[in-house]
Amino acid sequence: MKIAVLSGSPKGELSITLQYVRYLERILPDHEWEILHISRDIQRLEKDPKAWQGVVNAIAASKAVLWASPVYYYLVPSQLKRFIELAGERGVTEIFREKYAAVLLTSVHFFDNTAAEYLHGICDDWGMAYTGEFLAEMNDLAREEHRRNLLFFAGEFLRAAETSVPVARRYEPLPAGRPPCHHAFPGALSNADALSQADPPPQASNTLPRAPRTETRRIVILTDGKEGNLGAMVDAFAGHFPEPVQIVDLQELAIQGGCLGCLHCGYDNRCVYNDDVQRILDTIVAPSDAVVFAGAIVDRFLSSRWKRYLDRSFVYGHIKGYEGKQIAYIISGPLRALPNLQIILEAYAQVSGGHHVGIVTDEEPERAAALLVALAERMIRSIDARAQAPAPFWGTGGRLIFRDLVYRLRGIFAADHRFFRRNGLYDYPHKELGNRSFQAFLSFLSLFPPVRKNLYGRMKENMLMSIKPYADGKE
Repeated sequence: MKIAVLSGSPKGELSITLQYVRYLERILPDHEWEILHISRDIQRLEKDPKAWQGVVNAIAASKAVLWASPVYYYLVPSQLKRFIELAGERGVTEIFREKYAAVLLTSVHFFDNTAAEYLHGICDDWGMAYTGEFLAEMNDLAREEHRRNLLFFAGEFLRAAETSVPVARRYEPLPAGRPPCHHAFPGALSNADALSQADPPPQASNTLPRAPRTETRRIVILTDGKEGNLGAMVDAFAGHFPEPVQIVDLQELAIQGGCLGCLHCGYDNRCVYNDDVQRILDTIVAPSDAVVFAGAIVDRFLSSRWKRYLDRSFVYGHIKGYEGKQIAYIISGPLRALPNLQIILEAYAQVSGGHHVGIVTDEEPERAAALLVALAERMIRSIDARAQAPAPFWGTGGRLIFRDLVYRLRGIFAADHRFFRRNGLYDYPHKELGNRSFQAFLSFLSLFPPVRKNLYGRMKENMLMSIKPYADGKE
């Protein structure tokens, strides 16, 4: 049986993920594994019709498709994202219909689940039969147990394709009709002045007086377009602030290419590319108080242009690049139908150390103006208060994964290591000597039944010892 392997790594034959495929190719030689270096060759595929047609023909001739990719920033690399866009733009998604599909991803287990869900959704949209995913840590291939699990995963995938096993669909189709960024939008949003004229819903925040004009708030909007609903929403939102808002259009930036996964930036936070991305990060984003990400939904994410920018921001490695900043999103498209994207947007703000202020979309055109005003007012208050919320699961879990990764690979991520060490981010529990001594003492006392009975009998009260004085006003 012929399997088309869509390789999502820009590193080509040096891809970590590809080594897993090569292993399957060696162990399962009865099948033909045709490897298509999608991400490595994306620029040629965009410009060379012959090269593009070669990939299309190879996929069309296959019985099944294996998506094999690393995880870059919550998703697949921007190069593979661009291929998915091209397939839709050029009308070739029909070649995928009814083919069996599986996903093989390698990562450090940082949001590999959202990357897999994205590809699962694409497979459902294209009418493929999705059989499952194998989400490996980069070095799992060196472990016998994981090799055994990999072979089981591959066996199930191949068996399903060979015997036409029925497969359930997980995702509903996205809302049909015109492209999401072209929804009808009220004339009230044609310019920024309309915001002050919009009729707000009851108790909407734009009934509050505007904050006094100052030059202290530095607000940046990063967008990938100035047309349609997105451009109208960006202009309207920016027009509500008393100070100038800097708008950066990613379409106007010179971006030489997507992240190459070379880790050259690990030593000193300098990218091998010499283009506008690092300049924007250093001179515009870094000094800002608030950053607003504005984009139109393309398939089940933002555009590949946005993804390229996000991937390239890895130049700052695992440092919290938005520490203390206010983060908001303006989205054109069916975000409510994309819970996976909602998770990515909120998690991105949390993990990067920012305070998530909110999201406004154009899914309710009649309320969008008032919602944008409310978001702008909330942004002003958040900046002035230096608001920061406790990091829930995504933010805390992501930070701990980064902490352990940077420490293990501190020789490679030297810049991250210096930052983590300087800012006390290696906060391993075993370093808390006072708590370790106290817990050891409790463990010893618990050996005595009367003490243990008293300790656990008063556990509810004991759990309040550090915080109850503040609730009672006795701090």
